[in-house]
This record gives sequence, structure tokens and C-alpha cells, in this order.
Amino acid sequence: MKSEEKVDYTIYANQVISSFLFEMKQEFGFDCMGSGGSMPYNVRSFTILLSSEKKTTIEEARRFGIVGVQKLLKIINNHEKIRPYLNQYPFTAQDVNVTISFHDRRGRRRLKDGSISTVSYLSGKVVYRTAEKRIIHSQGVICGETGKYLIPPEDKEKEELVTILRETYEEAEAIVEKEKHSS
Repeated sequence: MKSEEKVDYTIYANQVISSFLFEMKQEFGFDCMGSGGSMPYNVRSFTILLSSEKKTTIEEARRFGIVGVQKLLKIINNHEKIRPYLNQYPFTAQDVNVTISFHDRRGRRRLKDGSISTVSYLSGKVVYRTAEKRIIHSQGVICGETGKYLIPPEDKEKEELVTILRETYEEAEAIVEKEKHSS
């Protein structure tokens, strides 16, 4: 490929990302934490990282993610100038990665309140995580010659993301569609 062609499709990729971010900001108030994808010779995938101050349940996170993936796929597949550079057309949920991080006003994850900290739609799989504090016990380090601690043992509190549910994109989409029709 000529270097001009590489520049062209990255411009189109940026247009797709900008359109998606605008729509997600307008509809849900989500902010962008990062974006990119796999685009060495053509566009193989898009990756978008979003953030929100919303306190969110699994059901809400699922809906936000499904709506987001559907919007992104619609923008990609309807963007005629990027089509020749897509690894495959039409793009599917397997070709996009959308992660939404939910936090408080200070940017900290909510702990022990049952809310979702992140939902990730990665290559057709969905992972929901919550934040928990855990105690990590350190054994310490003992000097071989003296038998005394060089570094004493201690317990540290550490925040961790814990996976609470995994499902396929298709399962999540079916649940959202069912909820839509029962409302």
C-alpha cells in the first residue's frame, strides 16, 4: 500500500471514533478515556475506553454496552470511505472492544456497594467487574545468615477488580432485547 492510503484510513478511523464518542456523550454523558484499535495494514478492530460517574447495576451496564457496541458498529458499517480499509465488512461485535469504567466524582471506584466498576465488551465476550478491597499478606524477607527479618511481614489492603459475570455478546444482546419488549 502507498503511505497515502495508510493516512487516509486512519483519518477515516478517527472520524468513526469521533462520531461514536459524540453520540455516547450526548446520550449517556460518557467521557472518553482512550481510543484506538488494530490498524497495521487495514482496520482490524476498534477499541474505545469510556468513563462515567453513574452508579450502575449489571442490567444498566449491559444495556449501556450493547447500545454502545451497536452504535459503533452502525457508524463503522455506514462510513463508506472506511469500508475498503476494513479487514472485513460488515464489522461485527467480534471486531470492536468497548470498555466502560464507572466511578465516583473523584474518579475512584465504588467499593462494597454492589455496583459495577467496569463492563468490557471484548471480541464478542462481555465481562462485568466490581471493585473490592482485599487483604494481601506479605511473608516478609528473612536474612539467611541472621534469621532476622530484612522486610517484616505485613498485611496490606489492596483494591482489586473482581469478575462477577461473563457472557457472550449474543447472550447480553438477547437479554437487552427481551427487556426492551417487556417494558
